[in-house]
Amino acid sequence: MWRTVSGTGVLYNEIGNADRVWRWLGRMTEEIVKQLEAYVASIVAPVAVTGLPVAAWTVGVEHECFVVDASGGVVDHAQSQALLQNLSALPGWTATHAHTVEFGEMIVAVARDSGRPFATTVKLDHHPHLLEIAFSYYDTLHALAEEVRSVLSLVERAAARANLRLATTSVLPRAARRPWVESELPLFRSLRHYRALLLRRRGIVSPELQNYAAFIAATQTHVGGLAWWTRPQLVANLLLLESSFGAWPSAAATAGNVQARWHGYSEVFEGHPLAGFPNLDDWDIPQWLSALGRSPLAAGPEHTWAGESLSTAGARVDLDAASIFDAIRDLQIIRPRPRLGTVEFRADPAQPTADAIVATAALRLAGCIAADLGEVPARSFVEARTHWWQRARSGVFPVDERILDTAARLLHRRGHGEEQLVRAFVCSDAA
Repeated sequence: MWRTVSGTGVLYNEIGNADRVWRWLGRMTEEIVKQLEAYVASIVAPVAVTGLPVAAWTVGVEHECFVVDASGGVVDHAQSQALLQNLSALPGWTATHAHTVEFGEMIVAVARDSGRPFATTVKLDHHPHLLEIAFSYYDTLHALAEEVRSVLSLVERAAARANLRLATTSVLPRAARRPWVESELPLFRSLRHYRALLLRRRGIVSPELQNYAAFIAATQTHVGGLAWWTRPQLVANLLLLESSFGAWPSAAATAGNVQARWHGYSEVFEGHPLAGFPNLDDWDIPQWLSALGRSPLAAGPEHTWAGESLSTAGARVDLDAASIFDAIRDLQIIRPRPRLGTVEFRADPAQPTADAIVATAALRLAGCIAADLGEVPARSFVEARTHWWQRARSGVFPVDERILDTAARLLHRRGHGEEQLVRAFVCSDAA
């Protein structure tokens, strides 16, 4: 089942090929090329000088959850603001406000005053009804588990005080969708706009598809400090592992939910290289940069290049390099995060319990250890992509006891007793 890839301990540095890649895209001006080169170079500044934004082998989670009222329908703006206000009133929590034309002063995030570099933060992932709880990074999964359980309990309490609750589902049922899931905040108008442009090019007009992200929720794991930019083979290994380690924690969700989660991605971004399992020959820095240049740009109708790519829009993209990276839709199931220095795992639907959230993070961490050691399935990158999409579209991700045993063995190497967290998840799932 497994083979060991030799040479994964060798440090790679293919960022030096960035100049060739950007110029290959052809239509960009010298100034844009220089900005992109400078930005990419800043990502790979020597660790000894800059340090990593997130410490090595630490784990954080971004967990999304719908907020619904007593009838099961999604909340409106006033209701979600009441939840955030209740949370900010708890000891040790601080709200961040913003002024909007549409709603005036509003709470956009509430953070826990923990003194940690990346404080646990609750914010609106999709206004007004979908929360994201970004848990802080921890050295051990046990510490992360304590934070997940504590914060989920506090958010549930804040919701209950507003006669609301968190919905433990990865796909919002049709019966719960109401007109206000189409947020009027500029960010969400822009996202709907560029998706609509992508669909229209293929002769599709679908308000539901262009707003698909309002109806799906995920549990996304970040593992810090893996220095993927010096070892791109690590990302390639993680993708090879994906069809084995990845997404099977979503056995806690129904097959229909898994299918629904990926339906929007596959329909809206058909033919684009960085949606789901990336459409590359292999994963390395030059191929990734090239695919970024061919991926759609998110923007509103005020930008003529909305829905285009760097390779087609060229000098019309009136943004600086950092903003360009924000605008590019990099929607890989495993996504390198330049600013944080993390690898983000994006394939797992929202998990229903704190234990399932932590178990998912445990499996992802085990996958990172396997990728670091070069223990990957004996299949090609193209075969892995085909296999993954077949499973995503069918919604069938069976629990494989061999993967469980492998994950437990790998986590045991860390010496923190974390392997039991994986066992607990599977036992609760089987029940």
